Amino acid sequence: MKRNYRFSITDGKGFHLVFDNGLCLSVQFGNGNYCENYGREDMSFDRLPFVLVQSSTCEIAVIDKNGNYITDKFIDCKGDDVCGYVKFSQFLEVLDKIRSHNANC
Repeated sequence: MKRNYRFSITDGKGFHLVFDNGLCLSVQFGNGNYCENYGREDMSFDRLPFVLVQSSTCEIAVIDKNGNYITDKFIDCKGDDVCGYVKFSQFLEVLDKIRSHNANC
């Protein structure tokens, strides 16, 4: 039986939020993501001691219930599936837009 998790950790460097309207907001801020930690090889599970991932920017993507990237509907990503170097205030704006989005239209 598949569970519909509302919160999930992704590779220890970000998370997914699933909303009632079926949209998923992917938020990533670790090594390899388009954020201030891009290229930070010390932020890896392969290295000890583990470094807690923190960032002032993040990479986000919005995914519909069919697995399609629809990020550009919520923030200008110039046609890319993901939007990088998103500031906290921008993240909150996208979060609010997703929460109020009617996925049936």
